[in-house]
Amino acid sequence: MMEETYLVDSIKEQVCFVSTDLASDLAAAWKGVHKLEYVLPDGVSERLGYARQPLGKRERTEKNAKEQASPRSFI
Repeated sequence: MMEETYLVDSIKEQVCFVSTDLASDLAAAWKGVHKLEYVLPDGVSERLGYARQPLGKRERTEKNAKEQASPRSFI
């Protein structure tokens, strides 16, 4: 398992930034412009996590519909 400190440092390095215009960046943050999703590593196939843009509302709805429609087998 990865050390938590290393993981948090990795997240901060990938998604944090220094603002050059604090007022406009704060306003944009309240609107969700800077929103990111961070995918944690699973420790097996992925050793590093990564940041990505969040799925749009429409894409999430389509994804959920596909997951509900697909048959699942539980063993």
